[in-house]
Amino acid sequence: SIVEFILSDLLTIRADIHGYYYGREALFKYHEDIVGKLGRECIGLLPVLFDGLLWHSKEKLQGRKIRVNYYIRDLYGDPDLEKDPWNSPLAWLVNLDDNESFKHPAVRKTPELKWQG
Repeated sequence: SIVEFILSDLLTIRADIHGYYYGREALFKYHEDIVGKLGRECIGLLPVLFDGLLWHSKEKLQGRKIRVNYYIRDLYGDPDLEKDPWNSPLAWLVNLDDNESFKHPAVRKTPELKWQG
């Protein structure tokens, strides 16, 4: 679908001689409720969004490990900005009652960080 293409394109990390480009910040800046909206209106696009929130190296490190960067700040939510913990992207995922979303590595990492911090 066109929405899937746009999400994938926005969340693709690109580089040229001038720098790196990644549309995640702009996406969440203008669509703060993208997680909730996709969950309510098109839950099948959530994996596309989550796929765009992680990057993994093509090179394997010693011991068959792969370097992975998680871009989950926007899933985590900012407790200083939002006083109601049930009004955050992670809470919206909980309220969706969709266990499949929590199987994605980007989403699994988010509660791990919340409980460790």
